[in-house]
Amino acid sequence: MTSEMTPDPILTTKLYPPRISDDMVWRERLLSQLESGRDLPLTLVSAGAGYGKSTLLSQWLARCDSPRAWLSLDGFDNDLSQFLSYFAAAVQTIFPDACPETLSLVKGTELPPLPILARILINELDQIHDSFLLVLDDYHAIQNRDVHELLNELLTHPPRPLHLVIASRVDPPINLNSFRVQRMMQEIRTNDLRFNKYETAAYLEQELGSGSAERTNAAVLEQLEGWVTGLRLLTLSLRQQDIQDLELIHEPRNVSTITRYLVEEVLESQPAIIQTYLLHTSILDRFCAPLSEAITPGSTEKVKEKSGVTAGQREASEMDGEGFLRWLVKENIFVVRLDQGGQWIRYHHLFQAILQDLLQTRLDIEAISGLHQVASAWLAENDLIEEALQHALVGGDTAAAAGLIARQRHVLMNQELFQVLNHWLKQLPPEAVEGNAELLLAKGWLLEYQSRHDEIPPLLEKTMALLEADETLPAEERSILGGEIAVLRGILLYWMGQGQLSLDDCRQAIAVTPPAHEWVRGTALSFHAAARQLVGQLEKAYEEIYQLLTFGSGQDQAFTHRAYDALLAIEVMAGNLSRHEQAARQQVAYTEPRKLFTSLGWARNSLGFINYQRNELDAARLSFEQLIDMRYLTHATAAAQGYYGLALTYQALGNHKKAREIRQEAMAWAVENGNPYLVLEAYSFGDRLALLQGEVPEPTQWAGPLGDEIPVMMLLQIPHLTLAQVLLAKGTEADLQDAEALLLNLEQAAKATHNTWRVMEITAMQAVLKEAQGERQAALDLLAPVLAWAQPFGYIRLFTDLGARMADLIENLYTQGSEADYTARLLVAFTDSGYSSNIGLDLTKRELEVLELMDQGLSNKEIAAQLILSVGSVKQYGHRIFQKLSVSNRREAVKRANDLRILPPTKN
Repeated sequence: MTSEMTPDPILTTKLYPPRISDDMVWRERLLSQLESGRDLPLTLVSAGAGYGKSTLLSQWLARCDSPRAWLSLDGFDNDLSQFLSYFAAAVQTIFPDACPETLSLVKGTELPPLPILARILINELDQIHDSFLLVLDDYHAIQNRDVHELLNELLTHPPRPLHLVIASRVDPPINLNSFRVQRMMQEIRTNDLRFNKYETAAYLEQELGSGSAERTNAAVLEQLEGWVTGLRLLTLSLRQQDIQDLELIHEPRNVSTITRYLVEEVLESQPAIIQTYLLHTSILDRFCAPLSEAITPGSTEKVKEKSGVTAGQREASEMDGEGFLRWLVKENIFVVRLDQGGQWIRYHHLFQAILQDLLQTRLDIEAISGLHQVASAWLAENDLIEEALQHALVGGDTAAAAGLIARQRHVLMNQELFQVLNHWLKQLPPEAVEGNAELLLAKGWLLEYQSRHDEIPPLLEKTMALLEADETLPAEERSILGGEIAVLRGILLYWMGQGQLSLDDCRQAIAVTPPAHEWVRGTALSFHAAARQLVGQLEKAYEEIYQLLTFGSGQDQAFTHRAYDALLAIEVMAGNLSRHEQAARQQVAYTEPRKLFTSLGWARNSLGFINYQRNELDAARLSFEQLIDMRYLTHATAAAQGYYGLALTYQALGNHKKAREIRQEAMAWAVENGNPYLVLEAYSFGDRLALLQGEVPEPTQWAGPLGDEIPVMMLLQIPHLTLAQVLLAKGTEADLQDAEALLLNLEQAAKATHNTWRVMEITAMQAVLKEAQGERQAALDLLAPVLAWAQPFGYIRLFTDLGARMADLIENLYTQGSEADYTARLLVAFTDSGYSSNIGLDLTKRELEVLELMDQGLSNKEIAAQLILSVGSVKQYGHRIFQKLSVSNRREAVKRANDLRILPPTKN
């Protein structure tokens, strides 16, 4: 048998419409009605069980000339992420490249707010060029309000190509009245679906032969009221009982008892083995031959005992799974074929429900639970994990369900299917997770993915306690799990700046983690390389990164993008903007086509940071905006940095109002994510922006909880640094003393982690501190080497964001000729940011006239002639200009004057 033996959580059989059987009566009047409403956004087919909703829609799709897709829903889809995964998968059966952003969103652990999610889905569906039909069958299985609201948004703002068809036993709780008033929908209901007398006659003639309609008891037909499933059950019962005189059939009182009566008549007329198969398989929402055989104990045991048993007796008493499926098809039992090969089938829902009721009368709860457990074991063995998990839970075998998730978690993590992992864990009772070391580690990875680092240490302590208490755990498995604990601990230590300890833990993890655990091993390798930088082993860090990139080229995304993540972390702290940019562009080129959005987000953050530091503000704005646009696809912390970077960029561009608006969005983002540190960070950024806009805030909301522990300072917004800036701005003697102590601690932390970028920034802040304390020369002595250090890398905003005192110091160094070209560029940036400069203002009117003519390329003789001066006077003016601009010749003077914007712009 060929089955879907894959860890992919999508069951493709849910994406096929039921096959059309040979005995089907074509509902021409209803097909015409459906076709007439194709241009409307919605068709609702609403009727009770057994009225032929799915069959009718299958007929329509078979005749339809438009692209069409199908999704059979069930109770497992009562989760918005799960529903969206299947919704998008159904659309992709006809448009393989459709809905990429929606599918990426459901890979994360948390979905964005529903209005944003709906907007993304609507826009992606609207971009599809061809009109298409999408049938959502059995929508009554959905009880999740979020799913209903999503569909409501989808139909309130319907994508132009989509015609949505909802088949349900009850009306879905969406704004149907509004859609009716706006004539956006058509409806087919119970009265429409009932067989009329002509369809009833045609069906009976087809099933029971000529004249059967006249001979069938009219009272029974009247009670059935055109109910399609009732008619099928009636004819099946008559055929199997070989009743010739149709008028003798029992007359039940109502449709419900007719149903029960007819099913029991069908069941009781079958051999015991058939009855067993029918009742046992009723617990399955779909089944194949091996699965049906697996949950029917004893079905083939006697086949081997051939002596003394005739072929006829064996046929009557024994049957394997393949034989059972052939019997179902041959007898035209109520089944739906789910795949093209006919290997997977399901019962019609009403027939299944009746069989389940009968099963409960024949087996006790324990026995039925045992059937679910056997089904779970078979499904798990065949890698149908989602279904195996559900049967284990229904069967009350929580331990088996927990074991399933524990065994599959690395498969999901390797594929970055954290949403599926989160969904599975949520289905378990909390105590099942808390008592299982592997599940606790799975939860730990989810917390790390969400950047909820404060919640990880107690979880690791629980995990270690469980491992210590489990004396039956094999030594090798204990070692592997210990390595996983070590890498999670190593990540936390890295962010705390504990480079050597992080290195040690990651090394331990690498030594014991199997290659198949790609996510864990790749993470350990990348953080090991990054931790090399923290302890000053930069060349070894690069060496490990390049080894990872080389190895990863054969593993594709297993290691490559994690290696680039590590490289970005190394380069931002190494301070070389050119190398940082090269790494970021390589990461974008690698991750964007592969839709690895977490790493792509960090790469775009890096590009925005680099452009901002270079004062390339338009490019910075574009990168940060791209990052924010994908905020629900990437890491929450990266998105937060994107907000901060964009606000700073608008501030530098002079659009202070827009900067404040972005600050508010950043705060809303932090609150939405529910991460306390992100909220604290957002508050601190608000005060940083206030400083840039000339205010002196009081950081009472966030400064207190900071504590003395300084994390690795590799992000754009570091609350401790903002606190130092606030203290400098307040400027009292006590505040300056606090700032001095804080900056000393920050300097030590930056140097201890070999963070070149931050050492430059902190030293520049210490120069501002000395200036504020009235120690001008000490300030200049601190700043001059920083300028020499930063100049090759092209940092601009590092200095300009430190305000007026830094501008004064830069101007002073410029007049001394210190890094004159670089300080001139800085002064221009200060001027653009609203700080005044005296450089060039002391040029006399005549000197400016001479300088402007130099800019036009005139010789000294030509300048003398135009200004009616002697050539000697022109030379004297030139000498004074060179002194005032700290240059040595007229070419440098012209360049410096243009850099400082002393001269009027050249006229074209």
